[in-house]
Amino acid sequence: MTKLEAKIRYRWAFAHWRKATCESERRPHEKTMDELQSKIASRPGPEWDAFVDTMPGYRESWNAMIKQARGES
Repeated sequence: MTKLEAKIRYRWAFAHWRKATCESERRPHEKTMDELQSKIASRPGPEWDAFVDTMPGYRESWNAMIKQARGES
């Protein structure tokens, strides 16, 4: 799989993850995204940041999950 193919699949999985209404619907998409991440960027950094910046709502979604996990509003 090329890096471009991995990015396309990751974007698809993220879009469907956002539309999911429960954990059982989200989990398969999370697994897909986890598997594809290393094919897009070998580690966190500028390349990964540039990629996620192309996905509307990505950072907002993760920031909301972090707040929820911390018990913040």
